[in-house]
Amino acid sequence: MPMLTLRRSIGLIVLSLLVAEPPGAAGDGPEDAGVRALVGARILSQSDSGTIDGGTVLIRGDRIEAVGLEVEVPEEADRIDVSGLTLTPGLIDARSVLWLPPESRRDSGNDGGLNILDGVDPFAEDWRDVARSGVTAVAVQPGNTGLFGGRGAVLRVGPGGAVARLTIRPDAFVQAALGVNDSSTNSILRYQQYEQLKRSIEGLKKYKEEWEKYAEAKKKYDEEQARPDKEEADKTEEKEQGKEKEDVEEQGQEDDEKEDSDGSKDDEGSEDEPAGDEAGSISLPQDEEDDGDEPEEGDDDEDQKDGEDDTDGGSKKPAEPPKEPDRDEAKEFLVKLLGGEVPLRIEVHREDDLRNALALAEEFDLRLIVEGLSDPKSAREELVRRRTPMVLGPILELGSRPPYRRSRADSWPSGLLAEDSRWAIGTYGDRPADSALLRAHAAAAVSRGVPADRVLRALTAGAAEVLGLGDELGAVAPGRRADLVAFAGDPLDPSAPVALVVSGGEVVYRDPDVQAPEEVEPVAVVDADLPDRLPSRFVIQSRRLLRPDGSIGPGALSVAEGTIVASGEEIAGADDLPTYDVGDAVIAPGLLTAVSTLGQSRAAAESAGADAGFLRAVDAFDPTGKTVRRLVRGGVLKAGFSPGSVNVVAGAAGAVRLGAIEPVVDPVIGVGLVLSESSRNIERYPASLPGQVALVRAFLGLEGGEDPSARRRLDYYLSSPVIDRLDAIRRDRAEEIRSGSAAALFEAESPAEVEAALDLAETLGVRAVLVGPGAIEEHPARVSRLAGAGALTLVLRPIPPGPVAWRRLEAVAAAAEAGARVLFAAEDPEELRLLAASSVAVGLPASSALRGLAGGFAAIGLPVEGSPASPWEPGAPADFTVWDGSPLDLASRPLAVVVDGRLAP
Repeated sequence: MPMLTLRRSIGLIVLSLLVAEPPGAAGDGPEDAGVRALVGARILSQSDSGTIDGGTVLIRGDRIEAVGLEVEVPEEADRIDVSGLTLTPGLIDARSVLWLPPESRRDSGNDGGLNILDGVDPFAEDWRDVARSGVTAVAVQPGNTGLFGGRGAVLRVGPGGAVARLTIRPDAFVQAALGVNDSSTNSILRYQQYEQLKRSIEGLKKYKEEWEKYAEAKKKYDEEQARPDKEEADKTEEKEQGKEKEDVEEQGQEDDEKEDSDGSKDDEGSEDEPAGDEAGSISLPQDEEDDGDEPEEGDDDEDQKDGEDDTDGGSKKPAEPPKEPDRDEAKEFLVKLLGGEVPLRIEVHREDDLRNALALAEEFDLRLIVEGLSDPKSAREELVRRRTPMVLGPILELGSRPPYRRSRADSWPSGLLAEDSRWAIGTYGDRPADSALLRAHAAAAVSRGVPADRVLRALTAGAAEVLGLGDELGAVAPGRRADLVAFAGDPLDPSAPVALVVSGGEVVYRDPDVQAPEEVEPVAVVDADLPDRLPSRFVIQSRRLLRPDGSIGPGALSVAEGTIVASGEEIAGADDLPTYDVGDAVIAPGLLTAVSTLGQSRAAAESAGADAGFLRAVDAFDPTGKTVRRLVRGGVLKAGFSPGSVNVVAGAAGAVRLGAIEPVVDPVIGVGLVLSESSRNIERYPASLPGQVALVRAFLGLEGGEDPSARRRLDYYLSSPVIDRLDAIRRDRAEEIRSGSAAALFEAESPAEVEAALDLAETLGVRAVLVGPGAIEEHPARVSRLAGAGALTLVLRPIPPGPVAWRRLEAVAAAAEAGARVLFAAEDPEELRLLAASSVAVGLPASSALRGLAGGFAAIGLPVEGSPASPWEPGAPADFTVWDGSPLDLASRPLAVVVDGRLAP
C-alpha cells in the first residue's frame, strides 16, 4: 500500500484523541444536553406518523423521546416555540467533503487501504455554514481518482474537537470507482479498470480462504495436540484404578493369611514364635515373594510395546503447527465486503461500467451502493429490478462538468428513478461548505420532474437507509437521534430561511429574527397549455402575475405584433382576442443578468493595454452562443453584456435582449472600471491597486490624474488617425460617466479595493455601482450612507458557500434595507436564481429580490435608451416567461419562454 496523504493528518487525530473524553463521560453528548420541547410545528416526520400539524417533539439528551399532539412536556424542559414553522428530520448530504482538509479531499488509492477518518480535521469551522442550511449529517469518503479508495464514514454537523465526537458511523462503506479517472477515455481502458478492481476483490477472497484454511488446520492441529495428552491421562487413570484394585486384593489376601496364621498359633501354642515387633508378621517362602516382583514371561515385550505406542503410535503429535498467513490490516476489514457485511459504494457513470459493477456484486456476493449513473441506458432496468441503493448528484451543475458527467440529460435524474427506488442526494462539492447547497440540489431535482415528497425523503429517511442508518437518522420518531430542522417555509425552497437546527439534541443554530411565513393558498398543479405557435395578437392571463414592485397577484397581458399593448387585472376590449389562461402559473418578465460576459469574455476584451475605454462589448456579441441559448431556455432574457476583466478600464457594457431578433437595446449603459486583482499584470502597468486607481483617475480626468485629452500610448502600432479616433471615444466614455448618463461599474473584491471604488464614486458625485460587490461588510457605515442617499447599486455575483458568503449576503440585505438597489449576475440561469434565493434566505425581502431578478434595465438606476421603465409598460417588447412556481424557488421551472411575442425554441 502506498504512503497516503491522509496519514499526514495523524497529528490532528492524535490531538483529537487526547482531548476526547472516554466513552460515558459527560463530554460525549451534546454540550448542553438536557430536556427540550419543540412546540407547535408542522412536523413532516418521514415516519409512519406522517404529517402532524401543531405537534410537539420532546428531546431528552441526544434522543427523541416523544412526538405527537398530546406530548406531556416536563416542567424542567427548555420549551422552544416553533409555531408556524415546518419541522423535518435533519438533512443528510450523502456525498460531502465537510471536515476534510484539502489534501484529504483529493486522496484516493487502488488497494482499499485508506480510512477517511485518518484525514478528518475535527477543529474545522465550516460546519457552521452547513448547519445554517439545515444539514445535520454528511457522508465522507476518499476521492474518486483511484479504483479502490477505502473506508468512508458518516459524520455529524456540529461542534467538533474530537473525531470520536463527530463520528455517527465509522466504516460505513468502502469507496470504489470505475470509469471516472483520467485513464477512462475508452471502453478498453475502462474494462481494464474493471479487471484490476476484480483482481483486488479476488485477492480479498483468496486472503479470506487462506485464513479459513489456516483456522481449520489450526483447529485440527490443536485437537491432535490434545489427543495424546488425553490418551496418556486415560492410561494413567486406568493404571491407577488397576493398582487400587490390586492393592485391595493384596490387602484382602494378607488379611486372610493373617487370620490363618493367628488360628494356627492359638491351636498349636508354639513357643518358637518371634516376639515383639515381629509378632503377627507373615513369613513367606522366597519364591512367593519374588513372584510379586518379577514379571511373567512375555511381560517385558508388552511393556516395551506400550512405551512405543506412547511415542510412535497412531496418536503421534505433528512435528510442526500450521504456518499462519501474513496478516494484512487493511484486508482484515475489507473481507467484510464479501457476503455484504459492509457495502461497496462504487461510482459509475456509463452503461458498461454499471454492468461491470453489477457483475462484481453477483460474483462476490457484494452489497452495492451505486453513485454517479450519468448515462446508464438499458442497465437502468437492472438497477430498478434489484432496487440497488443509489447516491445521485450533483443535480445542480455549477461550472464546467467533468467528461464523465457531460452525457447527462437535461431531465436527469428523473428518468433514472422508479417509484420505489432507494436513493439519496449528494452535493459532490470541492469545498467543505458546499454541503450548504444541498437544498438547492434537491430543488433542482424537483424542477427536473422528481416529485417533491420523494426528494424530501431522499434527504432524510431515504439517505439514512442508503447509508445503513435507517434506525438512527432520517425520521422524527421516538428513539431516533435528535437531529431536527425548523424552516420558515418549504424545506426544498432555498429561499426559505432556517430558523432552528438541532444536532444530537444540541441547538447548533438559531435565528430568532426568522418569522413564520404568511399562509398562502394552495397552488394547483399548473401547466401552460399554450399552442406550439402563438398568434400575432393574444391575451395571456394568470392568477399570479409578477408586478413591477415585486408583488404577485392576478393579472393579464395583451400582446400585439411582439409588443405589450396593455397590462392589468383586466384587459379592455380583449373579448375578440385569443385568450390563454395559465391558472396558477406565474407570468414573469424575462430575468436579468446585470453584468455578464455571456461566455464571450475573450471576444469582448483587449489585453494589449490596461486602458480599453474605447471598446464596446456589444460589437462582439454572439446571439447564438451556447451560454446565450442556455440562459434563454432558463428564462433569462436580458443582460448587461460587459467586457472581460483583464483591463483596468475594461470598456463599455451594453444592454442586450437574449433570443430577440434585434438584440442590442443600448450599446453603452456603463463602463467597467476594474480594481480587483484580475486586471493587474506584472508585465505591464499597473501591477498594484494604487496604479489602478491612478489609471482610472487619469481616464476620468479627475484632479491628480492626467489630462484626458492626452493621446493614448499604445503597446502596438496603429496609424495616427486611428489612435485619434480611439482617444476621442475614450473621452466620450469618460464624459458619459461624469455626466451620469453611463454607470461607473466598479469591480472590487478586497476591503481596500471597495474603499477605493467608493472614494472614486464620491469624488465623481455619481451613483456607485459595485459589481461583486466585494467586501462591503467591512464598510457598513459608508455603504449605509450611500444607500440612504440613493447613490448605491450592488450587483451580486456568485460566491462560494462559506462564512465570507454569509457575511456578504447579510451586508447586501442590510444595504437594501437602507435603500440600495440589488441586482444579480451569473452565466447560468439556475445559478442566477440561486443567488437571489440565497439572499432572501439571509434576509433580503423577496420583493426586492424579484425586482432585481426580473426588473428592466432601468433597475440599475440609470435611464437606458430604448428600454421602458417597466417590463409591462405599453410598447415594451413582449418578453416573458411562464413558470410553474416563483422564479425564486429553484424547484420551479419555465413552462414557456416568450420573446418578441413568440415561443422561444
